[in-house]
Amino acid sequence: MVADAEKYAKEDEEIARGIEMKNKFESYCFQIKNVHYNEKLRGLFSTEDKKLIQAIGDEGIQWLEINADETADVIELKQKELEAKFNPIIKKAYEATGGTAPTSMEGLFA
Repeated sequence: MVADAEKYAKEDEEIARGIEMKNKFESYCFQIKNVHYNEKLRGLFSTEDKKLIQAIGDEGIQWLEINADETADVIELKQKELEAKFNPIIKKAYEATGGTAPTSMEGLFA
């Protein structure tokens, strides 16, 4: 009985981690999509960058809908892939204004 409890506890932890990562990823995608609507950031992006930002966010949301049952590790890898596409756009926009790009999504809205 104790062995079963330990087995299920580990499974429960993995499930909880997967749900947490899925929620984090989904939030990240929607934050990407909303970046160019932010008053402080609106003027930093070209029309092309805005389209690209929207496409990156859409890509993530669509991927998650198709891959909703993926493990937390796979979702985390996909998030890093999106970050690699999104972060250079943010960096370029901030550098064009003489500023330093934030290191996290929270820094964008500070």
